[in-house]
Amino acid sequence: MADEEGFVRIGDEVCLYAEDCSGFVFNRNTSPFHEGVAVGIRQDRKKPELPNPHVAVFEVCIQERYKLNKKLRKLQEEFRQHPGKTELQTELEEAELAAKAETAGNRLQQKRQNGQSVTYGSVIQFRHKFTHKFIHCSTTLTSYTEPHNMRVTFQPYTMKNAQFRLMPRYKVKDEGDPVCMGDQLILESVKSPGGYLHVSKHVFGKLSLEDHCRELNIAVIQSGFTVFRYYKPTKSGDTLVRGGSVIRLFHRELEAYLVAEGLFDYSLTENVHLRVRPVDPADPKMPPTSAIYFWQIEHEESCANGEVIKWNQQIRLRHIPTRKYLAVCPADPMHRTFKLTLVDGPSDSKTVFQLHNVVDDKSVVAKFESYTRIENLVTGWWVHASRDDYQQQKEQVSDEGNSMAGLKWDVAQVKQAAMSDEMHYDDAFSLEQVHPLDITHTNYIAGMVPVIQMLLNLKKLSYPMATKLSTEFIQCLRDLKNFMLIGGEPVKARQKLLRNFEIVDMLVEILKFPVDKKHISSATALVLEVYGVLCTYLLGDSRKNELYLARHIDFFVSQINEKTILGQHAVNMVTESFRDNRQIVDRISHDHIDFFIELLRRSKNYRYLDLLGVLCICDGEAMPNNQEYITTKWLVRKVYGSGDLACVFCIEKGKAINLQPAEDMFISRDNGSTWVPLVEFSENTESNDYLFLEGQLDLFEKLCAGRNEFAAKAIREDYRYVSWEDSFHCLSNEKLPARLRAKVCNLITRLYVDVGEVYSILDQSNLIFALEDICHSEDSGVIRRTLDMLGTSKPLAPELDAMLGTTDVPRESSKEMKELFAWIASFLGTNCCLVASQISKNCLIAEVLKLVSYLLKYGLYSQEESDVVMSMVLDIVDGKRDKPQDGLNENDNKSREILKNYHEGGRYEQSPETKSIAYIKLNALEILDIYLSFDGLSKLRSFLSDFKNIFEASGRDVLQEFVKV
Repeated sequence: MADEEGFVRIGDEVCLYAEDCSGFVFNRNTSPFHEGVAVGIRQDRKKPELPNPHVAVFEVCIQERYKLNKKLRKLQEEFRQHPGKTELQTELEEAELAAKAETAGNRLQQKRQNGQSVTYGSVIQFRHKFTHKFIHCSTTLTSYTEPHNMRVTFQPYTMKNAQFRLMPRYKVKDEGDPVCMGDQLILESVKSPGGYLHVSKHVFGKLSLEDHCRELNIAVIQSGFTVFRYYKPTKSGDTLVRGGSVIRLFHRELEAYLVAEGLFDYSLTENVHLRVRPVDPADPKMPPTSAIYFWQIEHEESCANGEVIKWNQQIRLRHIPTRKYLAVCPADPMHRTFKLTLVDGPSDSKTVFQLHNVVDDKSVVAKFESYTRIENLVTGWWVHASRDDYQQQKEQVSDEGNSMAGLKWDVAQVKQAAMSDEMHYDDAFSLEQVHPLDITHTNYIAGMVPVIQMLLNLKKLSYPMATKLSTEFIQCLRDLKNFMLIGGEPVKARQKLLRNFEIVDMLVEILKFPVDKKHISSATALVLEVYGVLCTYLLGDSRKNELYLARHIDFFVSQINEKTILGQHAVNMVTESFRDNRQIVDRISHDHIDFFIELLRRSKNYRYLDLLGVLCICDGEAMPNNQEYITTKWLVRKVYGSGDLACVFCIEKGKAINLQPAEDMFISRDNGSTWVPLVEFSENTESNDYLFLEGQLDLFEKLCAGRNEFAAKAIREDYRYVSWEDSFHCLSNEKLPARLRAKVCNLITRLYVDVGEVYSILDQSNLIFALEDICHSEDSGVIRRTLDMLGTSKPLAPELDAMLGTTDVPRESSKEMKELFAWIASFLGTNCCLVASQISKNCLIAEVLKLVSYLLKYGLYSQEESDVVMSMVLDIVDGKRDKPQDGLNENDNKSREILKNYHEGGRYEQSPETKSIAYIKLNALEILDIYLSFDGLSKLRSFLSDFKNIFEASGRDVLQEFVKV
């Protein structure tokens, strides 16, 4: 145990030892499932058996302010229920600013009072080191084990419920006396005066994560707690290695990390080995954030000691995911050699090591980023990095063939971590510090594992999933899903932790069990949440995550069923597994595609359109074979009114089908038997039919990607699913949803602009010119001068002119082109002020700018038209008029404050709103890049022309002058 003498001070990290049951107060659960706080029974004070020493450590905090943050949480909950209220959004913005100021004030006050002695009678709060949550006493929930008492939980925020008054247990101490380490005290709730922290007489029930522990609750009966210091903060503490520190062991010479793979309570997946991660100064990498690299260092005499580690001191190393200790064991029957392994408990003497300083012999304490050699105390052997390859225990099937199980998800080079009876000079390991945020994320996932394990065990026992039990598990799975997202965007560093702790495998195993038919509703909702977690795990651009789950794709494909909601969610799983992963897509056969198209024909579910779409484009590269095969099998036009259901929604103008109004657009879902106005059809943007239409337009666009003329011709001409007149009408119709218009705009680019043999003007640029070809001409604009310089007299987009019926007409006088240019100018002119909350509209603006960039680089804009558009693009790039939401009045002080904070920091926070604005800016900057490239070529031509004219005016021969030079 750490030093028990001295006073308890603000900022100290302490352990609470319950005298009634001789156990530590602890919590290893980070989920909302069974939120009770556990108390161990008959635990050794100096060597308690804890899964992680931090589960029993609390930071002593001051009494914090909380009212502004409480108001913010209420407004956030109200806004989730009524997301469309503009006035509520404004109030929410104001509350966020106030809450941030309150939080900053609390941190500053905590920093100021750090080191001050705590006295009896003072009010403090306890922040749990493992979960970073505060101990709370509930005023509404009763205890799990003693219904006449109130429950104690952990919450991530502070309130009056988290405040406790320190009182002496015995009369030897009075109020006002300083609290000393080793004192026995009682804790009275400030929220519920007369209520004390109390240890129950009964243990938790079977459906608890801590079924052999007692519960901490609030009662009128007092329980005594002894305070032990875990760690006393110092000014240089952040740079020193101490008990409980999480580190990475990096072998500098081999450029490899000491790792292992597996999960606590399960057998090892991979024993201790070295994972090579070469250091390239030209391409620096961020330190690894996977939990398999993390080791926790502990004092040999006690894991409940957080003081500084000294060189040559006896220590133990515990692997974070497996919670096993690094140890040595005989490598041969004669015990003549040893090897590294992991063992369950610290009782084995071969788990004791010493750290020897390599560089600075005068240093006494170990510091982060310093070099060390590691010696086993019992055997006297040293940890050695072998050059031999490590034979992995997990099955790595050959990548040949089309089996999904044969995909290699991990191709890292691994070496053996051996033991040597001699100290090698090059066996120096760097003690790399793990970022505190990475530790927090790892602890969160480690705390979720027991919940997933319990759910899996209940499934194996066919335990009935009643509504109450299912609801608790569903809330945990939702929290796990939200953990992987920041601002609605996936975070790769968090997703991979589900792989490190084998949560992905356990969730797939849960899906393989049949649904409880006695509680079909709640059991189905639970399975849907499992699918939701796995889909969120696959979001983003992590190929390793996708390949890891690809081993189970055959199972997910077998679960696809158009008649059940679970089968539809299985489609989402398969879609996300395929997305942008060439190794998986290449294994998809025509039989698979036929199966997907047949499901689409039977159910007309938009999810199958998304599934076919990911087979057409992979990581930005078109897949022509899949595109043409899907076009052939899917786009078979039926005769209107035949009654035979088609799997394509048909869109026509009223005049083409003899309906009024003649110029309005109509849509048919049944092969032309019945027609509905498109505006009326698009009113419910969450319906399956509307999502099917969006998915259909998306799939059209993906079929045409990479200038696939076969698919484009089938859609545009052979079956006439999309004509120029109809698509432009939809694009310019403001009554249609902005999201739908964005899809149409993207499709116009694929069908009518980025087609055939069209090439970019900049691709034909030349920086070498024949002197006699350089001639002086009047200024005619950037683009015109560039075209003249390149000698481009032929049409740059003959396919486009042919589609518009204007092959022999100059591009500048094309009626259709002028309509398009005029609409673009009008649209951008009215949308130069961007509103972050209007995500759908921002998507439309971004797609219009993308269309402009194609038109500009293909030479379809005249100088006058490009100048008009460029002035609007500059306004969009400028961003001074961007707003977080609509309805803000610049003359109002509160609105000005909201705008100021948005411009200074809010616009840079990761969120779907920020992403939509960033996409607009990116496309606008691409237009600027094209325009400035034109301008550079134009200035080059002007310079060469002036240069030639000056020499000719002086009467000298330019060519002869260059020869002399």
